[in-house]
Amino acid sequence: MNWSIFSALLGSVFSFLIGLLVYLRNKKGELNRSFFFMNISISLWNLADILIITSKTNDIALVWDRIAYVGAFFIAPFFAKLIFTFTDHYEKRSYRRLFYCLFAVGGFLSVMSISTPLIIKSVTRNPFTEEVGIIYPVFVLYFLGGLVYSLIVLFRSYLQTTAILKKTQFLYIFLALAVGSGAVVIYFITIMYPDFPKIHYMVEILYLIIFAYAIVKLHIMDISVAVTRWAIFSIVYLPFLTVPIFVAISGEQYFRKVLGPRWWIALFVVGVILTYISHIVNYYLREKAESRLLHEQRRYHESLLKASKNMIFIRDLVTLREKVVDILIKEIKISHVRFFAYDTQNKEYRLIASRGIERRTQTGRQLNARHPMIKLLNREQKAILSENLQRIDYSHYKLNIDLVEEELRALGASLIVPNIVHNRLLGFISLGTKQNKKIYTGDDISVLSTLSNQVALAMENAEFYEKIKDQEATLLQSFKLTTLGEMAAGFAHQINNPLSGILLSAGYFRRTVEKVLKDKTEKLSENMQNIIKEAKETLMLIEQRAEHAGKIVTDIMRFSKQEDLCETDIAKVIDDGVSLIPSKKFTQLKIKLVKNVPGDLPKVKIRPVDIEQVIMNLCTNALEAMEHDGVLTIEADIDKEKQDFLRVEVSDTGHGITEENMNKIFDFFFTTKGSKGLGLGLALTYKMVKNNNGEIEVESTPGKGTKFSIYLPLYKESQAA
Repeated sequence: MNWSIFSALLGSVFSFLIGLLVYLRNKKGELNRSFFFMNISISLWNLADILIITSKTNDIALVWDRIAYVGAFFIAPFFAKLIFTFTDHYEKRSYRRLFYCLFAVGGFLSVMSISTPLIIKSVTRNPFTEEVGIIYPVFVLYFLGGLVYSLIVLFRSYLQTTAILKKTQFLYIFLALAVGSGAVVIYFITIMYPDFPKIHYMVEILYLIIFAYAIVKLHIMDISVAVTRWAIFSIVYLPFLTVPIFVAISGEQYFRKVLGPRWWIALFVVGVILTYISHIVNYYLREKAESRLLHEQRRYHESLLKASKNMIFIRDLVTLREKVVDILIKEIKISHVRFFAYDTQNKEYRLIASRGIERRTQTGRQLNARHPMIKLLNREQKAILSENLQRIDYSHYKLNIDLVEEELRALGASLIVPNIVHNRLLGFISLGTKQNKKIYTGDDISVLSTLSNQVALAMENAEFYEKIKDQEATLLQSFKLTTLGEMAAGFAHQINNPLSGILLSAGYFRRTVEKVLKDKTEKLSENMQNIIKEAKETLMLIEQRAEHAGKIVTDIMRFSKQEDLCETDIAKVIDDGVSLIPSKKFTQLKIKLVKNVPGDLPKVKIRPVDIEQVIMNLCTNALEAMEHDGVLTIEADIDKEKQDFLRVEVSDTGHGITEENMNKIFDFFFTTKGSKGLGLGLALTYKMVKNNNGEIEVESTPGKGTKFSIYLPLYKESQAA
């Protein structure tokens, strides 16, 4: 096969395929579409070259040559649009107009090329030569002018940008253009010297690979590493692969004569051996070079991976958070680290640990779970590189990416790494820029993602461990209270006997003293009368205290034993429930108690002790919610909608209950009081109301107060049996 035809075909097909690949990567991306159309133009130029070479006459070759230039005319406008889009200039009207002008000139030149000899007059096939027309210099100026101006825009943008990743991407484009310029130079050499090898197609392919890599890759490698890899690849592979091909093409007749008709088998075997050797040499040299260039990066990668293995064993959340930010600052040497974790109570991501100093103002301290950035992290579940936000198509998520970008700027974040466990976003780590001003590479992000996921597992384990500890303490306290309740019944019985003796003795002596005062007042001195009166008052006080203590003992005994449902006066139950709360609590907190309980309410069928406890629990919670200067209101009446029930309402003017806690207040062990609460009060209240065949409802407005409504079944005569 003719080498020129083969290389032109390879260049044409590859240009089209790599352009299509970039386009399919993001069909809506302006950058991707511009690259695709530029490659279509290059592909057309290369394809027409094949048709020129294979033409049978000079006239046919002339037709194909003129068509080939149509592809060349449109390279400049699409290249300019590609650069304008890449540098974020295409949004400006002046640059869009410039693109349209270049496109219009390309269209005009295409018409002139196909229909007139003003650009190409004639073509000679063998050897290939062109006779150019009078306006050919216009094409040259147009082509070079568009490319040079685009390069100036690119260079200015490189100098002006402070974004590390974008600077690196610009360097990739410069590298690609350097290779592309080499292809153009080689092309013009082949025009002047037809016998020069047509290797500009191969160089063109390399140019397109570099360009596509800069556009498509989200996490690109350090430019020095990329250049080193390509340099080693070129030095190693080009001699091993291109030399045999040139030898085979130029010496075909000789090899046929020496090796016979199957001469190509021997060359193929030699090519395979050389390829294998070149692969080994390339791998060895690349490893040696990268070990020098990436020494620092590999060092901290190893430290981070080692640290990630130990994270899982940390049970204290505070220690875990501090260790994470410390190790990132120390090992990677970045400007700052922010660690955010999910707050289940407030349903938001809060800043829990930070290290380093960022010059810009930090506005992000907490993020609502509905924030676009949180939604993006939840859906993508992978690291977000801030400078790639506008280069990725997130339209299918229907998110406001501008708000995400704004939040990242507020955080001063170059990279956001999520903490994911079981598809749940437990938190995220915001990392600033590296102090050496290098980019976050794909390897960096892979290692950081591993560390972040280990941290998420450690967070989940630590939270579970803390929860188990709290539940153990709660269960122990509950067990103590249960045991104390069982012991109280026995204590009450033992205490009741001496109290009865005290009450009887005090009563007997009081009556004796009263009789002495009545019968023998005249015989006693005034001083003795005063002593006996004082003794009478003391004995009366002893009786009162003994009766009060006896009532307490009776209540304890009654409370400790299981009662049956019975006919009960709700007014008395409410009074008894309120009396269980020390009166000094109302006076100390300056709480006003308002009771609106009619005396003629029908009886209810309940266990009195249970509902007394319910009233006491609700009133106690109300006092804690109001803190001071509040109003506690207790009302009772027949419910109009549920006529078989009596409604008791306990309302306060406290801080209220938040919407997210409303569905959890009756759960066991749920509390908003921290270590001061057990999370049992309202859960037991709910249980006791249900055990009395009743219902309980709650209404609350944060900042204004809470109202609990208890519905108790009415006692009916038919139930007496």
